[in-house]
Amino acid sequence: MEKIRMVGITCGGESISDVLLDIHFMNGQTVIIPLGDKARDPCFTALFQDERLFSPQTDGECVYWPDGSRLSCAEILNMVRGGGG
Repeated sequence: MEKIRMVGITCGGESISDVLLDIHFMNGQTVIIPLGDKARDPCFTALFQDERLFSPQTDGECVYWPDGSRLSCAEILNMVRGGGG
């Protein structure tokens, strides 16, 4: 399984659809994922509304937020492949 080295976030607008997750893997690969698919997820909407979405963390296996919301490597790769989140 891919290990996540670091994660960042960029926001180019005023909605969750404008948020990009910037994920760097240990193997040198980087993916930038728009979080627009998460706009229908109440947990991610709440994170966006109180700005906690802008503080992602990683434990190497997933990206997670203070409320317990998380994206596993498998979910991230599915999103990269166009499978949504």
